[in-house]
Amino acid sequence: MKDIEKTNLPDEQYRIINGEKVIVSRRKRRRNMSLYYFIAVVFIIMALIFLSLTVFFNIKTVDITGTDLYVDEQIIEVAGLSEDDNLFRIDTAKMKDDILSAFPYLEDITIKKKLPSTLQLTAVQAVPMANIKNEDETFCVISTTGRIVETGMLDKKAGLVTVTGMDLKVKDLGKTYADKDSMKTTILNQILGEITALGMTNMDTIDLSDRTNIKMTYDGRLDIEVGSSVDLAFKVRYIGAVIKKLSKTYQGTLIYHNATSGLSAIPKAAEATDKSN
Repeated sequence: MKDIEKTNLPDEQYRIINGEKVIVSRRKRRRNMSLYYFIAVVFIIMALIFLSLTVFFNIKTVDITGTDLYVDEQIIEVAGLSEDDNLFRIDTAKMKDDILSAFPYLEDITIKKKLPSTLQLTAVQAVPMANIKNEDETFCVISTTGRIVETGMLDKKAGLVTVTGMDLKVKDLGKTYADKDSMKTTILNQILGEITALGMTNMDTIDLSDRTNIKMTYDGRLDIEVGSSVDLAFKVRYIGAVIKKLSKTYQGTLIYHNATSGLSAIPKAAEATDKSN
């Protein structure tokens, strides 16, 4: 008698269909179930994304720090924010540009999304550094970074060094100032950088009418003749060191010659004598 061979079909099973025993593949069932699971997961993800953009993560708090010149309501209005805005839908790059364009005294602003419902704005406020007198007799105020924070002023801002001999080609609010003579822009940036580093907060004026003969006044009592812009950083530091050694009541003129001859200090009394002679 012939042996009957039994076939072990681990991935197959029988099902009765129309009264007949039919082999059904388990592999096919697994593929079908995997497809169902995949569709379900995709649906759940899409639902969560939809809810995140419409219901969840709506802005409830706007936290603004770093400025005492503008009130929160002003910034929120320019940013175009409302309570039903969603954290994931707002365009922070555009918001930043709009805020910096509207508020010249803000050098920069960082915008961060804090889940679930807070928008954090951290501003960097401009520090006014100098008045620049224009050819039309109006003044611009620039910050320590060269940003124009005020323009078209009929009078200079008190407490700042005043720069003359400039003719600005860029003097719009929020822009970085630039003179028609680019060399003068470079010279002024260098001088302002040096006097800031030296703590020479009592500098009154800087005259760039002739950049081969730069002049400054300090503390209402010293007239300074710097000469040309050659070795300008060294000259300003040298003059600063001399001023520190002089009496705080000394009045007169400081004339820088060169690295070898150094500087001449002429007292005001001597100047008056010379003029009378």
